[in-house]
Amino acid sequence: MAKKLLAKYFVAGALVAGLAAGCDDDEPEVVTDAAATDGGGGSNADGGVVPGTDSGSDVASPACPAETAVTGDITANTTWACPSYSLKKLIYVTNGATLTIKEGVKITADTTVSNPVPGLIVSRGSKLMAKGTAAKPILFTSENPVGARAAGNIAGLALLGSATINQGTCSTGGAAGCAAPGFLQNNFEGINGEPRAIYGGTDDASSCGELEYVRIEFAGAELQPGKELNGLSVAGCGSGTKLSYIQVHRGKDDGVEFFGGTASIDHVVITGEEDDALDWDLGWRGRAQFVVIQKWVGFGDNGFESNNATDFGETLAPRSAPQLYNVTLVGTPTTRAMLLRQGTRGIMKNFIVQGFGKNVDVQWKDAANVPTTEWPAQLSVENSVFFGNVDWAPETSADAMAADYNDDFGFDEKAAFSDAARKNQFAVDPQLTAVVETAPNFTPKNPALANQAVPPAGFDATANYAGAIAPNAATSWLDGWTAFPKN
Repeated sequence: MAKKLLAKYFVAGALVAGLAAGCDDDEPEVVTDAAATDGGGGSNADGGVVPGTDSGSDVASPACPAETAVTGDITANTTWACPSYSLKKLIYVTNGATLTIKEGVKITADTTVSNPVPGLIVSRGSKLMAKGTAAKPILFTSENPVGARAAGNIAGLALLGSATINQGTCSTGGAAGCAAPGFLQNNFEGINGEPRAIYGGTDDASSCGELEYVRIEFAGAELQPGKELNGLSVAGCGSGTKLSYIQVHRGKDDGVEFFGGTASIDHVVITGEEDDALDWDLGWRGRAQFVVIQKWVGFGDNGFESNNATDFGETLAPRSAPQLYNVTLVGTPTTRAMLLRQGTRGIMKNFIVQGFGKNVDVQWKDAANVPTTEWPAQLSVENSVFFGNVDWAPETSADAMAADYNDDFGFDEKAAFSDAARKNQFAVDPQLTAVVETAPNFTPKNPALANQAVPPAGFDATANYAGAIAPNAATSWLDGWTAFPKN
């Protein structure tokens, strides 16, 4: 950014009773505001001037209100350090701005607002730096009181970036193929025609920011009919994005979904969502390690729903090809562990898969790209423990869990997963002894889970065990910052 002006106590586009939202006497809000150029104050989203943001000034911090209302887009570098912020509409972080959220901050959505329900979208070229701690996680949640909270009370959190995707429209409006200098870009689902909601580009090393110790609860509101925002959406974000220690709980749509890009994630917990837990498509090529997924009775479909691209786009490049290690998937009799479809690739090792009505179903429908040629070099699940799952998906279109299509060109899931070369086990009880919904313990007790695959470079190589937590571990990385409320 060209000029950096030091500005304090400024929330772009979010004036509350004349306050500029600097909030903490011990750690005052400091904003680097490249948009303020008049020397007399920082610009807000409506083009006005926020008092007390003069370059080089040192203005005393006003006391934080009980709740800071956010009414306009974040268009300049801004820090949220007050205890609580209420989103009054769908808020965009745009104009190349960085929004920094301090540890322990709570962000809610005004539940009296709809069409759309408020949420936070970080536009392409902007960043979110939300770094909590285990003792003080950052919380996105419902504004309703305990007992009255429900999935969809807050729209959710979306990060939009400039990494490559495999479906969309050409940035130059060019012909099919989108030859350079054009690139594929897409509008975030449910927000068509909105320039602030475009993602995709050419920079696979780019960053959408950092999230650490962040909880997202009761999210996933519908933006258009049938188009809900996920708890956390990561669309076209590059490998410079850092996503660690994240919980998505009781979402109305998917828990976490990757739309292309190369961003990775670790130490993530997805619980009680009403659709799929972890979803990917449009050419996601990141890594995931230490993932816990718990389906709740009466909610949701799949642990994973995995795609390359839709509508006979199974060979589009770049191909979805993530690597996932150390995953614990806990299901219910009406849910499926994994739906691997539409040409996705992926190497998955060191899983625990327990308690699902269906194990894994491969669904591909493009005869030019059949799973028998991809398995196991490009798509495989290995060194994993399957226990207490009812059955494999039947190879028939009458399968109620495969109403769209169930065509895998003769690929036999049960035989492929049971092949001794894959080193999967089907008679070992992980001994997950207390996986209740509202107070779960995901630490397995069976030492037989040890000595599985050694994760490669880019992962924690010490985690050569099945599941997201080491068997009989004295402590868990979920301790102290996660929560599992019903409402």
